[in-house]
Amino acid sequence: MAEGGWRAGLGSLGGRTGRPPWLWSPGFEDLGQDEDELLPGFFGENMFEEFLGDFGRWARGERRRGQNQVHSVRVTLEDLYNGSTVAFRFNRDVICMTCKGQGSRMAGLRVCRVCEGRGAQLLINEIIPGIVHQTQDICPRCNGEGQVPLPCTPCRQCQTRGMVRDMRLLEVTVERGMRHGQRLVLHGESDQAPGIEPGDVVLVVQQAEHPLFIRDNDDLMIQQTVELADALCGMQTKITHLDGRDITIRVSPGKVVTPGSVHMVWGEGMPCQRSPAERGNLYIQFCIKFPNKNWLSPEDLKTLEGLLPPRPHVALPDTSEEGVEEVDLKDLSAEGCSMQGRRREAYHGDSSDDEERASRHGLGCNAQ
Repeated sequence: MAEGGWRAGLGSLGGRTGRPPWLWSPGFEDLGQDEDELLPGFFGENMFEEFLGDFGRWARGERRRGQNQVHSVRVTLEDLYNGSTVAFRFNRDVICMTCKGQGSRMAGLRVCRVCEGRGAQLLINEIIPGIVHQTQDICPRCNGEGQVPLPCTPCRQCQTRGMVRDMRLLEVTVERGMRHGQRLVLHGESDQAPGIEPGDVVLVVQQAEHPLFIRDNDDLMIQQTVELADALCGMQTKITHLDGRDITIRVSPGKVVTPGSVHMVWGEGMPCQRSPAERGNLYIQFCIKFPNKNWLSPEDLKTLEGLLPPRPHVALPDTSEEGVEEVDLKDLSAEGCSMQGRRREAYHGDSSDDEERASRHGLGCNAQ
């Protein structure tokens, strides 16, 4: 229809200034809009795009797009820290090279009789007597190509499917600082099909649990067990980092390391993906390994008690008095330590942010 044709058709119904009768109600007169603005206002700016769908893409010369494949790729924390290249295998459909995706060895092509070579067919539906609704859609016989192959011998390579199954091997680059759940997109590597643009292969990074380190965004946490003598008298120890470096940790004599305390090493966390030179921090939670029972003789215990800070004086009641009972303690091992830690957290709500960070990630000292 020529430009302005639909306006002329509506004008023949309305009579006055080319408007149809339903636009002459008082409500439409108050809108103050032109006819070009009314239809998009009612049905949206992309009403024809949404209505035509695949046919609209075909009419613009665009190929239909296949579905994406989503796979998971497992990496270690060392891979995310240092960066690596991971080999990834997956299966996909590729166009059969024997029949070129036709499903048979072609003897030639002929014009599609359904659409008569246009690649589209006209669909006419009668809404009510005298009023019909016509649309165009892609021809299902020739898939919009306008031509169909002549009868010929079926292809044995693909069993008339037009596609064969192929094992694809790709090398995926894992950048430094990437995170668990992050996605890598391999464009156009999904299933192939005749006349369809291949979709993408989406790889979801799945980090395996590390035996020592725990990651929190760009920070790292680790639990370090030290002897009682190291906690009281100073120490030197080392931690092997994710890149193989040995980090030496020194605590000066006179500083006491308490059980469950958290200390920070600046700039020894995970590298930032967009700026690998920048790194998070490393948080170390110390657990104290106490000696076994009866590790000192009574005489040595007296000597040790004289070296330690004095005990606070506690006035004990007479056990023979009424309302006083003496009980024995039971060793609950790790469970008892965990209960004590929860009570200490409940009564001491002013703990540092570093200790809260370690507690949130399951770092807790067990009885050694």
